[in-house]
Amino acid sequence: ATLSVATAGAVPPSTEMVPFDEIEVVEPGQGSPCSFAITIHHEGTFITTTFFNRDGVPIRRLLRSGGHFTETYSANGRSLRTVSPVPAHIDLITGEIVATGNQRHVIAPGVGPVYAQAGRYVLDPSTGEITSFSGLNIPPGDELCAALSP
Repeated sequence: ATLSVATAGAVPPSTEMVPFDEIEVVEPGQGSPCSFAITIHHEGTFITTTFFNRDGVPIRRLLRSGGHFTETYSANGRSLRTVSPVPAHIDLITGEIVATGNQRHVIAPGVGPVYAQAGRYVLDPSTGEITSFSGLNIPPGDELCAALSP
């Protein structure tokens, strides 16, 4: 007996690598927990894989880092760096975005984690805001500010 796999008309996933290099300045009162601005440098490569249904319509996308995506938080001549390998799963039909894994672990020497997120996040596709979260969450606060203070 033989089994045949129906592959006629199947559309294979497409994959692309996209370099990403962005500098963001977060001002006090607009996201910075500190009395000073924090500069965040996001840098790395994203690998985007798009999956299609049998009619060739894109139905979901997997976005992951190319092995080494970093975020560097800087202020007052000091910086803290973290690796952010978290993958994101995007449902192209409903728009739901789910990220799972380690988003960031910003470690201050001699202190430990001063900003960390790891777990499962659901994001609003129109705003990018987290609508649901479970896992580790250490929000940026006084310890991050102290580590970046002069």
